[in-house]
Amino acid sequence: GGTRKTYAIKVITSTIDSIARALRKKLPIIWCALTGVATFLISGKTIYSTFRIPI
Repeated sequence: GGTRKTYAIKVITSTIDSIARALRKKLPIIWCALTGVATFLISGKTIYSTFRIPI
């Protein structure tokens, strides 16, 4: 079984998103991870792609 990291990340992000919406601000989160599998789980991009880091 997993450690529920993805769940925790999504709960935290949802809370930040709610605060940003209440303040009429853009969501201040960039979804990225080290591996393609992890990016799939969080619907993001790899850290290399996000910050244009050559691999």
